[in-house]
Order: sequence, then C-alpha cells, then structure tokens
Amino acid sequence: MAKLLRVVVLLAAGLLIAGLLVMAEGPKYGGTLSIGITQQVLNLDPHVATAFSSWRVMELIYEGLLRFDNQLQLQPALAESWTVSPNGLAYTFKLRSDVKFHDGSQLTAEDVKYSFERVLNPKTSSPLRSRVSAIKAIEILNPTEVKFVLSKPFAPFLDVLPLIYIVPKDFEKKIGDPKVKTLGTGPFKLAEFGPDYVRLVRNGDYWDKGLPYLDEVVIRQIPDPSTLRSALRTGQLDLIFGFGVDVTAAGAFAGLPGFQVISVPGLNYSLLGIQNARPPFDDVRVRQAISLAIDRRQIAEIVYFGRAAIAGPIPPAVSKWEPLPPSELPNYTRDLEKAKALLAEAGVSNLSFKIMPIPTVPEAIQIAQVIQAQLKEIGVTAEIESVDFATFLQRWRQSDFDTFVSLNSGATDPDIHLYRHLHTNGSTNVFKFSDEVVDELLEKGRTTTDFEARKEIYRKLQIRIAERVPFLFLTYPEIFAIMKADVKGFVLLPTQSIVSLRETWLDR
Repeated sequence: MAKLLRVVVLLAAGLLIAGLLVMAEGPKYGGTLSIGITQQVLNLDPHVATAFSSWRVMELIYEGLLRFDNQLQLQPALAESWTVSPNGLAYTFKLRSDVKFHDGSQLTAEDVKYSFERVLNPKTSSPLRSRVSAIKAIEILNPTEVKFVLSKPFAPFLDVLPLIYIVPKDFEKKIGDPKVKTLGTGPFKLAEFGPDYVRLVRNGDYWDKGLPYLDEVVIRQIPDPSTLRSALRTGQLDLIFGFGVDVTAAGAFAGLPGFQVISVPGLNYSLLGIQNARPPFDDVRVRQAISLAIDRRQIAEIVYFGRAAIAGPIPPAVSKWEPLPPSELPNYTRDLEKAKALLAEAGVSNLSFKIMPIPTVPEAIQIAQVIQAQLKEIGVTAEIESVDFATFLQRWRQSDFDTFVSLNSGATDPDIHLYRHLHTNGSTNVFKFSDEVVDELLEKGRTTTDFEARKEIYRKLQIRIAERVPFLFLTYPEIFAIMKADVKGFVLLPTQSIVSLRETWLDR
C-alpha cells in the first residue's frame, strides 16, 4: 500500500511539473510564415518606393532611428535615446552600439548622415524629401552620436523618423540596384525576390536579442481577393491582410475553427475629393450643400457594415489629439433643407457633375453609388465615371475631375495627415483648395513645439476645415487581418504596419 501511495504521489508530482512546463512555455523558434497580399511588390528602395506592398516588406528589412509601438507611441529603435534643444532646432541622437547591417558592418553616425542626405538629394526623387526638408545640417558628433539642426522648428520631426530607413554609407555602390537588393539592420534579410513573391530569412545577428522567432517569412502576391481567401482556407497561407481583406472577408472567417480575425481602427480614410477651382465648386456654399446632403453614417453602414467611424479631419485612432466628434463639426449633421437653401443662395439649380471612383479600392464604387442616391434627394445629379487606374492617376495629378472617391493614407501627426493635402502649396493639394486661415493654422501647427498649444491649433483647424469643405472626409474604416489560430504574437497597427512579425511565432 505504501509503495502504491508513493507511485501515486510521484505520478501526481510529475503531472504537476509537466503542467507547469506547459504553462510556462513561451514563444517557439522556427517555422515559415506565409502571407498573402493582393498587390505586387515591385520596388524595395527604402527611400523611393511608395506602394503599400513595398512598405510591408521594407519595414521588416530596414529600420529608422525611432519606431511606433502598438499604441502608436514613439519608441527607440536604432537610436537608444535622444534630446531636443529648448528652441526646438536641434535633435541629438545616441545610436545603439551593437547594431550591424545584414552584411556584418557596424552601424555608425556616418550611415545615418548618408541616409538622410540620400533622401534630401533631389536626384534620389524621394517622396519623403518634403518631410525632412527642414533639416539645415547633419553633424556627426562621434561614431554613435548624430545631431540634426533644423532651419526652423518642425514639431512633427520625431514622428517622421520611423519612415526614414537607415542604410549603410555608399549604399548603392555596395548592393547595386536597391529596387531588388537590400541591406538593412532589421529582423529579417532578403533571400529571394521573385516575380510574385518575396522570401525573407531570420537575421541571426539582430540587435534586439532573441528576436525574431520565425525562420522565414514568405509574402505572396495573389491579385484576386477570393483566391487570396481560398489560399488561407486551404492552408497555403497563414495570414492575409491589406487590400482584399475587408469586412466581408472578416465575416466569412469569423467563428470558423482554426482561424482568428483581428481588426483595428484605421488611419486611412475614404473621401469625396472636390476640384475647388472648378465652377460651381469654387463657391463654398455649393461645397457646404454637398456636405450637408451626405449621410456619412449611412455610408459606414451600407459600405462597411458599420465597421467604420465617421471621418473628421483627425483620425479617432490618434486620440491624444482629441479629434472632435462629428456633432461638433460644421456641415456634418445632415440637413437637406439647408443644403437646398445654400444652392439657391449660390444661384445654382439643376446641378450635375461627375464622380470618378478609384478602381483599385473595391468600396469606392459603392461609396459613389450611395452618394449619388443621397444627392438626388436635393435635386443634384451625380454621374459615376468609371476609368482605369492609369487614367485615374493621371487625371488626379492634373486635377482633371469634378469629384472623385478614393482612400487617403493617414498619419499619427496632424501635420503629416493634413498639410500636404490642404495647404495652398501642399504637395498633394489636387483639390486646388486655398484658404488663408487654414494655411496660417497649418504653419502654426508645424512650428509650435508645445503639445498643448498644438492641440488647440488643430482643434481650431478641424472646425475651419469643416466650415470650408475643401473635400469631404467620409469614413475611417476598420482594417482587418485573418490568420490561422496557431499564429501568435501578431499585432496589426492602424498604420497597417506588420512590423510585429519580429515578435510573431507559430504554435505548431
């Protein structure tokens, strides 16, 4: 009996230890994660590429001085610390001493200087150049310290830095064509660049010790959304996100055994673009009438099945800026009688114009159809004009439209979010919008360094934008990712970044 009791005790102890081991088990190393996206990867030059697909690959290979965490707060990356001068004109960064590029060379301040100078060089034709144009000088203080001197205060400077990836000095001489070859410091290295896929492998010498967990990440291009979803369902893929993964796709997988669906409020917003210089839209009363006739909530319900927020000028996802609710924004509460009165006051009757939806965003045509029906209620005729993507881009660049429906990328800082679209000289002000008050507030917003003062500036700016209606902010849709249940540690950010793959692991 005593012997039997001892066996039972030992067995129980063994089960307890085994249970504790299971409970204590953490992330597992190894495995290949297969990701599907609809857009082809064509260019991996970190200072030139603009496509969604390119950024999703580059952010796993390259890094900036700073990065955003899962709450969109700035965190150290290649820089372990930084200081800002009292006048807001000088930023000094202390680099990590243990960072190596994928070829084994050490990161130094010279590489940082070279990277920013490459972005600033007009010959590079970097779309990021305007975001760092306030830099007057870059000083190397020692191999691990670099100082940026600005020509004038630029409050969003730190928020821009996660987008400026650091490459080694003489980058192009070292690797050849940066569109198809890479050399970064990130958690993964480029192994293959195929016509419809990219294969990345673990950087075993990554500075953030212990990361990443995955051996490989393969990103495959599958243009058709239904085929993309089928590939996940049949086990060819582990994760899908981005264009083609909408609320309908999320609903199809919700509750299915073996899959998980995650969503997050996005920074991107749908909009009705308006050519402000083209009559009768050059009369603010006409633009206000259109805004009053549009029911944004109905667009959110019909097009996004309620999985979208009504869009003001600042995204709800960046709550620290205290975006105003739609009820406090002029011309947001639907009022058909007031809309009709404004058109009459402007001397406009039988208004007819065209809406050009962007063809690469499936929801755009639906939004245009809802707007078409809503405007009919105030006697306005909106004709939907279908064009191919190349034509849309050409006409967008040339401001050759009455109105259009599209999706604009958002940002964590209001200056980056608004300035380029709404300043008279903004780089993407295809709306031909110009307002002295908006320009003044935008300039103050980027040169004021005190956060509380900036917040008050952008509160005023939200109201002014809603009053002047340069275009219609419509909705901020949720963004989705669908993955197998054994994918752990993946977090989708409102920026659509998948940089959390460095902490993702497979429980298999």
